[in-house]
Amino acid sequence: MATVDALDMFLTDYANISRYLNTRLNSLLATQHLTFDAFLIMHEIGQNPRPLLLMEIAHQHHVSRSAISRQIGVLLKYRYIEQQANATDRRQKGLSLTAYRPSPRSAANDHHAQNGSPVDDSIGPATGEDPARHLH
Repeated sequence: MATVDALDMFLTDYANISRYLNTRLNSLLATQHLTFDAFLIMHEIGQNPRPLLLMEIAHQHHVSRSAISRQIGVLLKYRYIEQQANATDRRQKGLSLTAYRPSPRSAANDHHAQNGSPVDDSIGPATGEDPARHLH
């Protein structure tokens, strides 16, 4: 019985910690218009020495092309990544990171503009920091 109780405690603690980390991570990423999945895609693109194709990313994540297209669309919209047409096959577009990084202030302004809330100027100066800076 002690083994079952220890396993139950472990699973409960694991679920609580996992939920907390997921909530905290998503709240940090949301300020930059990112989800954890989009962040992973962006990280994967950044780690690759050459531009990645959408189908390569879909295959690596074991999801459909349309599921990855939605995530890529958000990354393109907020200029985290860019597409370059292949010189030999213009139907293929390679994806790579851009140098642009929105500042936390601009992300807050976007969020508050959409939700009708004023921006608190006590946040501090816009820094243009990488959204991953909070994850270390």
